[in-house]
Amino acid sequence: MEIASLEAEVARLKSQNARLANEVLALKREKDRIAAASEQAQEEADEAQTPPEEMNERSEPSTAVVDDAASPALARSDVPVQNSPRLVQPTFASNETVFENEAEGEIRTHSVLFGVHLASYRRIEEARTGWRQLQRENPDELGLLEPRVEGVDVENKGHFLRLIGGGFSSKGKAEALCMQLKAKDMFCSVASFEGERLSLAESDNS
Repeated sequence: MEIASLEAEVARLKSQNARLANEVLALKREKDRIAAASEQAQEEADEAQTPPEEMNERSEPSTAVVDDAASPALARSDVPVQNSPRLVQPTFASNETVFENEAEGEIRTHSVLFGVHLASYRRIEEARTGWRQLQRENPDELGLLEPRVEGVDVENKGHFLRLIGGGFSSKGKAEALCMQLKAKDMFCSVASFEGERLSLAESDNS
């Protein structure tokens, strides 16, 4: 009876030992699973805190242009960074350099336009009156022309003001007008469209 009782106790202890071994193995597996889950959670947390720039650098080389706001110099707290674009108004320096003509005297320029010499006068008032009469008598030919006066010195005769109407883009157009005026027994000669514009306003000293 005592031997049978001891054998029964040994069998119970072996069964209990096997059960405990299984529990220890299950606890070890659970510990490994928890450790793996904790490690994965830590990696995810680290990735969540990693700036997008560093993630891009880790994944592949960046080809984007570096923003000025991300540069080390502007990252310092003592350097102001504009969060939005600022409109810059152009400024003009008060000491702006002025280029002047170094040539002495007045430079004479030649017109690329053509005109018709219609008459010559001694005084500007006579040229103004003469143009008005010619334009009134020949509105179709002279109505759209611009009058100019060019001063010339004629030998043994003195100074005259040539009355010139223009300006034509080609010499042929000026010649065509002269042909029409000559057909009406008027004086007309092709000339360069130069001189000063004839003002038709009467001056106080006229």
